[in-house]
Amino acid sequence: MAIHITTLKNEFYWDDRPQILQGKLLHELDAIPKMFQHEVWYNVDMGERAPGTQVDIYRPLFNLSLFIDYQIWGKQSAGFHLTNLLIHLANTLLLYLLFLHLLPSRFAWLGSALFALFPLCAEPIHYASARSESITALFLFLSLFFGLQSKQQLKWRDLWMALAFLLALLTKETAILLPIFLLAVFLTREHQTTTDSWFKPMCWLAGSLMVYAVLRLQALGGAKGLEDSSHALELILNFPSYVLLWLSCFLIPINNMPMQHFAAVHTLTDWGAWIKAVFLYSAFAAILFGCLKKRWAAGYGWLWILLLLLPSAIGSTLNEVFNPRYGYAAVAGGVLILTIALKQLSNMPKLRIFGNILTIVLFCFYAITSIRVGAAYRTEVSFYQNILEQRPGYTEAEYNLANTLYRQKSKQEAITIYRHILNKEPNHLMAMNNLAVALLDLGKPEAARQLLDKLIVLDDSKPRYFYNHALALKGIGEDEKSIAALLRAYKLDRNYLPARRVLQYLCKKQHDHIPKKVCVDSK
Repeated sequence: MAIHITTLKNEFYWDDRPQILQGKLLHELDAIPKMFQHEVWYNVDMGERAPGTQVDIYRPLFNLSLFIDYQIWGKQSAGFHLTNLLIHLANTLLLYLLFLHLLPSRFAWLGSALFALFPLCAEPIHYASARSESITALFLFLSLFFGLQSKQQLKWRDLWMALAFLLALLTKETAILLPIFLLAVFLTREHQTTTDSWFKPMCWLAGSLMVYAVLRLQALGGAKGLEDSSHALELILNFPSYVLLWLSCFLIPINNMPMQHFAAVHTLTDWGAWIKAVFLYSAFAAILFGCLKKRWAAGYGWLWILLLLLPSAIGSTLNEVFNPRYGYAAVAGGVLILTIALKQLSNMPKLRIFGNILTIVLFCFYAITSIRVGAAYRTEVSFYQNILEQRPGYTEAEYNLANTLYRQKSKQEAITIYRHILNKEPNHLMAMNNLAVALLDLGKPEAARQLLDKLIVLDDSKPRYFYNHALALKGIGEDEKSIAALLRAYKLDRNYLPARRVLQYLCKKQHDHIPKKVCVDSK
């Protein structure tokens, strides 16, 4: 775990800024019930974006984990990254206990150690807001651990298993397919062949699903994971390609930085693609059936990979983004298969030395690669630059990079990127607004005013646009228009502090163009 200790020096970036630095539910205990009553982004905008979201995301325990860290560490990034590191350590120890059910002790240790070092696990360690992946894995591993115990070993085993499953669901939707995996385990274990051995545990898991469904429906009113029938067909057609892409990142974990592009690689009318998909599905099923039929532990690893990748493939097919962190929990299945292969080599006298050398090489390779990957998460700038290396031209990453450079006083570089974004997407509202603010800072109010004139025509609902417009108009000497824009910002949101403070100042000066009612209300 020492190779990941540098995460304590990491900054906040991407979703960390809205979720942690600007999170609205992280300050008071009274906010905790709201986490269970709303989608995950309610912490950021108090429900403003919910009606227009394509995918509803219900993750109250993720927000709760941020709340706990915020109460302990405030806005110190080191504390949040320490929590991520400790979660990964807990997952490693749990995986060791799980592997003991399938492997001799020394190979269970080997498999869990490989998981601890594995480069595909880097992002949920180094990026605070990616912890939903590792916390979900923690509760999934706990549920499996309880499920694998006999009732003689653990009283109320099924209850603890179901509770851990519910907690996994409340952290991320990826956990929803765990019952299928557990059912396969119950049906293929030699000492569990009776109906009672699998039916009761499944009933407990079904109960957890029902509780989760009630909470989710109460909070969101429904689910939009699959948008429509065409999205479902795209998922079916492209899921094998998604699995192969993840496997390539697993087998050669070098090019596994965040936010890689994943387009729907085949069209629905491409019959050749359907034939390829059918072939791959058949191959996946044959491997799975053969392993489970012979009661090979590798079958559990393969089934685990397929089930854990399916939910994330839904979002990746829709958003055309492949992020290796979505397969954090799936790494456990890959590591299990890899460890079994190393075990087989050690059982062959002629290949034992080769197996030992390969094990050492893998440890060194994973450690070095994880250190290199971790360096990409050190600063905000390096984080966004590495995203753009994986996905050149990704506008959201360019926009965040420009914002970061602007905060770090590299204003000219930020302006260059904002203009680049607007050349591609002329109506990118936030880039337009931020470019105008940067121009104001450089003493170019006329250029800022031209941008903001266009901006408020495109969107007249944001108080910050009118406030910045007021500043630009003030800069070119149009005081009356500036006051009108300021009043418009205040009218849109009376709690918008920048406009409110300026109005309070002008009221003290008894400015003629400020209505007395506004002066009274803004106090």
